[in-house]
Amino acid sequence: MSKLAILSVIGLFLMGLLYADLTEELISKAANTPDAAARQALVDEYLPRVQSIEEHRSLQGIWMNLNRAACLAHYQNLKTQNPNDPKYKYLVLRMADSEEQLSGSRALIREHPDFYWGYRVLALSLIEDLIPEDSESYFQSPNFRSDKSAIQSGLSRFPEDGYLNLCLFHFLRLEGDEQGAEAALIKITQPEIISTNWQYLQDFFVSGKKVQLMQTLIQRLPLKDYISEGETLQTLYDYNYLYNLSLMELYDEIDSYIRTHTDALSGNYAQKVMINVYLETKRLDQAMELLQGRIIRGQETWPELSVNTDYDVLKGNPRWEQLLSGAKFKWNSERPKRKAEALKTRINTPAPTWELADATGKLVKLSDLKGKVVILDFWATWCSPCRKAMPELDHWIKTTQPQGVEVFSINVWENDPDQAKAFFTENSYAMTLLFGDNELAAQYGIKGIPYICAIDKQGRLAYDFPGYSPNLGETIEFWTEALLAE
Repeated sequence: MSKLAILSVIGLFLMGLLYADLTEELISKAANTPDAAARQALVDEYLPRVQSIEEHRSLQGIWMNLNRAACLAHYQNLKTQNPNDPKYKYLVLRMADSEEQLSGSRALIREHPDFYWGYRVLALSLIEDLIPEDSESYFQSPNFRSDKSAIQSGLSRFPEDGYLNLCLFHFLRLEGDEQGAEAALIKITQPEIISTNWQYLQDFFVSGKKVQLMQTLIQRLPLKDYISEGETLQTLYDYNYLYNLSLMELYDEIDSYIRTHTDALSGNYAQKVMINVYLETKRLDQAMELLQGRIIRGQETWPELSVNTDYDVLKGNPRWEQLLSGAKFKWNSERPKRKAEALKTRINTPAPTWELADATGKLVKLSDLKGKVVILDFWATWCSPCRKAMPELDHWIKTTQPQGVEVFSINVWENDPDQAKAFFTENSYAMTLLFGDNELAAQYGIKGIPYICAIDKQGRLAYDFPGYSPNLGETIEFWTEALLAE
């Protein structure tokens, strides 16, 4: 081989390394660039460099949130310039609505039967939009047979693909072929596919009491992403295993697992499952034994115990009343400690300013609220922890809120703002509803919701609280007392 040829090979290899890292590099930079203008500059910088479909997909994900029209126009232009290249047909298609994606992916597969991404967009369109929403009428339609045939054709070319096997699972499940559906699921090894589609998979193995399938799928869940204080990979596996056995009502298998796995109840989540199992099977003393340990360790507090309706079956039981009384005494005696914990971290940075519309369209400005303490609750209707936090916040306003405090629930990451309005009206919440956007959430550094924060009378971010806690109202009480006194 000539020196020139060798240098060409080396050059191609190094370029391959460069572009292999480009997607990860772009995603990492975007995650650390909250400002919209800076993110657009990032898009402009990488636009001439992206080559592979994966790189284009990452760029699209950022650009569509900034300027969807410009992004779409760019890829439509590339499609026009490259009429025979399925890559650009796909990249335009993935920005289309669900109906266009279905018809477009069917056409793309017919035109380019060896192009993987055509099958991918068809599978995702069916899984996300058609099969779960209208499975019975779709099963009776002519498209059912032709779409199933297309997915099987894709699997003949890409037999290990998780998305195609997931789609085939849905087809076979609708046809009543449980054995075939199970075989399709076994072929899915990607943790993210199993995790994001867990509800469908769980419904399948629970309804059929398929314990071995359940074990296999749990082992493929990305459990390491959920490790938290007091939990390990093993305790998270124990929890998922015991929880799903309880859904199947296989109580003998649960007892056997507990006997043979002596540390199975060392995790917080597994303990909660077993308390409910013991209550369900009328083993009240065993339930209270676990509860007593959790109260001592601070894993269960009086506010949680007093409102948990699962424990209603214990009412009147002398031991339970004694546990409840002890938990209340412990909770009251530890109030100074909780207050110190709530106030120990004072942020003291200028709060990002905003001007947002309320439910009637009236604009509310943060700058107009100087001299008041402001509580912000970032939320969305699809967020389960948000739905738990909002009644706590509402109760605090209606029973405790002092003068000089304003409370706003800022709706972000919402698919349908009208749904948020309806949800607010239906529950008669006392907070003022405002509508935010992705940029505002990024400015406040929000990684997840609910996110609740307090702004002092000078407009500085003072305290924040990511997530939900049953003592949210008390925490806000501590914040507002301290901030009003400044």
